[in-house]
Amino acid sequence: MAAVDPALVIAAGVAIVAAAAYFYYYSPQANQPDLHPLQMAQQASVSDVRESSHESAVYRSKLAPHQMPLHSTPSAKCTTLRELFRAGRAMPRPDALLAVKGDKLLRTSTADVETRVRAVASNLSARLPGDGVGSVAIVLPASVPFAIAYQACVEAGIVAIPIAYLESPAHIKRI
Repeated sequence: MAAVDPALVIAAGVAIVAAAAYFYYYSPQANQPDLHPLQMAQQASVSDVRESSHESAVYRSKLAPHQMPLHSTPSAKCTTLRELFRAGRAMPRPDALLAVKGDKLLRTSTADVETRVRAVASNLSARLPGDGVGSVAIVLPASVPFAIAYQACVEAGIVAIPIAYLESPAHIKRI
């Protein structure tokens, strides 16, 4: 049998001791949750109400701090804008959309929104050739008319392509 180099034995021993020390030090921290991407971007914070060694972290938006209830819809059955508008009509104050223009607050009722959505959807369907399936580019600022145009496309089964309002005409032509 060939003789074993003593330097190799020492190097292997040092490597084993270093690995044991590394895993001994980091194993208590292994049960901690990974950092959430929203927290890395400073858009969320870790919930204070948890057992850090037994429960995984709960991340909340900084727009809804821990003492504030989370945003919710009027009904758990609301999964689309159409259902949300219908549920909104049954509420005591049926304001569907609120928009700020200058220093004024503009209110649009759910009935008005649904009427306008149906009118735009039927107009779009009538103008599209063939079976009515197509795409429409929406070049509007973020406003009530944009929301109505987008929802009208959804209602009519048309693919809506929102384009930033301030895009150059050359860029819009490329799209």
